[in-house]
Amino acid sequence: MTVNEALIPTGTEPVTGIYDLNDGPTLEGRAFDDAWVDVERAADGTTTTTFTRPDGIEVKIIGDETINAWQCYTATGAPFAEHPYGIAVEPMTARPMPSALVTTGDARPQRRLHHCGPLRSSPEVVLLRWLPSRGEPIFLSLCAAASWDLCDTIVSDNNLFHKGVCTMALKPRTGNQYVISSGEWSAVVTELGASLRELKWRGEDLIVPFDPNKVIPCCNGWVLAPYPNRVTNGQYSFDGEDYQMPIDEFDRQSSLHGYAYRYMWELVDLQESHVTLSWRSPDIAGYPFDITITATYALDENGLTETFTVHNNDSVKAPWAFGIHPWLANGKHATGQAITADNEPCRLELHCDTHVTVDEHLLPTGEEPVSGIFDLRDNPTLEGRGFDDAWTDITNRGEDGSTSAVFTRPDGIKVTLTGDKTINSWQVCTGNEIGEKARQAGVAVEPMTAYADAFRTGKDLVVLEPGDDYTTVVTFHAEQI
Repeated sequence: MTVNEALIPTGTEPVTGIYDLNDGPTLEGRAFDDAWVDVERAADGTTTTTFTRPDGIEVKIIGDETINAWQCYTATGAPFAEHPYGIAVEPMTARPMPSALVTTGDARPQRRLHHCGPLRSSPEVVLLRWLPSRGEPIFLSLCAAASWDLCDTIVSDNNLFHKGVCTMALKPRTGNQYVISSGEWSAVVTELGASLRELKWRGEDLIVPFDPNKVIPCCNGWVLAPYPNRVTNGQYSFDGEDYQMPIDEFDRQSSLHGYAYRYMWELVDLQESHVTLSWRSPDIAGYPFDITITATYALDENGLTETFTVHNNDSVKAPWAFGIHPWLANGKHATGQAITADNEPCRLELHCDTHVTVDEHLLPTGEEPVSGIFDLRDNPTLEGRGFDDAWTDITNRGEDGSTSAVFTRPDGIKVTLTGDKTINSWQVCTGNEIGEKARQAGVAVEPMTAYADAFRTGKDLVVLEPGDDYTTVVTFHAEQI
């Protein structure tokens, strides 16, 4: 396959010269990051690539009838800190085309059944945790459960479990759903990103929920780590090294909201009123630091307490900033631009003396004293106020250093969101400029340890020493006024 300077395929051509590998030539004078198609097949439909080392060891990679292309990469001249000592030989079901997934991709659903070992003659077994107060079985994991003989038929959502037989639908695309409850409060946390999917008080949604089987629509409930908001061009320098993170907000050429929301988190503990999950960062492009984040969501009669602790497992320092992204529900269910009218009667009280100015990419350019629509200290309505802005210089700290934002709905439900002493700024997004499909029926009120671009500016950036822990606590409280 021929490619352009960005290694995007432009077409095909018959193999000639260095690209003709049919006779098993040496790689002398051959440097590749290329694909080959029109594969030769055996009678059973398989296709084989053979790699022979100078020491005589021959490695055969055999692909079945689904393999339609081979990619070969010699990594010649690769800008790696440690150059790979070998050749990448990659069997692929589809030739590399920009629209391969759309035109020829295999979108067949898969049934995944994982188990830790056999249990007598039973198939894979599902371990359930029963919450008596809600009468709901919560799917935890597939494993060999010694109590299987005690189980009768259980129905949960679309999953049907019989004694000795297990048939199950695919779990939600946001992973396992962890339901917790206490008195008038209930919440659901997803395995994907440890995201807060649902928070209810007296049956009322305090945050805008989302479908567990769909893409999280607008950062709903995300854990923003190892940084909140944006990093200009995804570039920053730290401790004498330069880093480049992937650009995932293309229109603004920035990296957005870190990495933690992209991964499935590990369940640590699940009880009736609390759940704890953890995530250890892989060696990520642009953030190679080895950290583990632990998130605990705990309900009691006063509301929800979220506790986030990061631990630096590494032998080097690591940069850190943090936030969460709840969309506080306005109590209505409008969509698109009609949400503006439902948001405007809501009130928002935010005790900050400074508003962060931004450019057309919503990246910080400076700070200014709050005035006009940006002065939220007197609990104004949101009429005529459209925000995707940050505030800092917090003035309402308690004796323990905590700070609160208060959101009051037209139906009289007042939600108080409190962050501990580590919270140094608040982001507020009314969603006025968000596309109709993604817009949420409420206002995002985001407590953050640092506002946008902290990795570049260093403002309020936390430097985690090797072995350090850093904890942030946020609480949700509700009352009817």
